[in-house]
Amino acid sequence: MQPALLGAIAMASLVAGLFFLRFWKDTKDRFFLFFSISFFVEGLNRFALAMVSDPNEDRPFFYFVRFLSFLLIVVAIVDKNMSRKTIRPNLRPAASSPEQAEAASELRRF
Repeated sequence: MQPALLGAIAMASLVAGLFFLRFWKDTKDRFFLFFSISFFVEGLNRFALAMVSDPNEDRPFFYFVRFLSFLLIVVAIVDKNMSRKTIRPNLRPAASSPEQAEAASELRRF
């Protein structure tokens, strides 16, 4: 029963990796690429775990591969947050007439 569950988890991870790969192809955002690689690594790790005679997740190799997969997710999140622009765009629309500019300056005083 355990190999069947590991196979289902591996298949789900690989499908999630394909979804993130498609999102990366559409947006070219590295965040989705990192997630895709992470899910592919996790899916292959689960597949390899199902193929060994004694599937024990506490073995150092499988644990290290899973750690690297989660570390890649953390790197993706940190990279996404660090690459954001710190300058916020001006949320107020530009005045198209002198009357609107004067009204906008009156509002800014309050």
